[in-house]
Amino acid sequence: MTEGFMALIRRDRAYGGEVYDAVKQIPEFMQLVSDMRNSCLFRELRSGSIPGLAAGGYGIRIDCPGESTFRAPWHQEFPAQLRSLDGIVYWTPLVSIRPSLGPVEVCIGSHREGIVPVHTASDSAQQGAYALRLVGEEDRLAKYQRQSPLTEPGDLLLMDFLTLHQSGENVDAYPRWSIQFRYFNFANPLGVKISWKGSFAGGQDFRAILDQAEVAI
Repeated sequence: MTEGFMALIRRDRAYGGEVYDAVKQIPEFMQLVSDMRNSCLFRELRSGSIPGLAAGGYGIRIDCPGESTFRAPWHQEFPAQLRSLDGIVYWTPLVSIRPSLGPVEVCIGSHREGIVPVHTASDSAQQGAYALRLVGEEDRLAKYQRQSPLTEPGDLLLMDFLTLHQSGENVDAYPRWSIQFRYFNFANPLGVKISWKGSFAGGQDFRAILDQAEVAI
């Protein structure tokens, strides 16, 4: 996961993509994602909810040093995932997260703001959800205290689907490995209205789905 992975992608960067696709299909990983304790935790945090596990919303990220193409800019989870407005990201590291690895950066309390409008950056080399930018981003972010938790394997970070956050910049010598999966509430009215459709991971642009539901973003 450290020296071995870096040696592999130095030989051929495409090998890294193969590993990225393969690791999310390990049975033990899927057992972790679908563990009943995750549903129980969701119910504790969302009283009266009916938990759902977002298809296509789980994986193992491998963020390599100096690579920015797939580095997530400031965003909310909702436009990329949809399913329902009431959702939670489960994030846990597979390596010790030190500052140089680029810990996730979070705007504390930003979920209370509701859905934040976005636009597609015309000058970005990124695509899909990675190309989205917050409207009035600089002024919006200035309102919040930011935290970048230093976590260890076994720690769990939970984020509301509306929490503003971004991937940290990895300036280390090794990749940052982390697990993400998303649970949502089947009982959420907006989720019911859009039939719990997914967005980018499901091959769909969130704007078309929300336009049909007459929800502005």
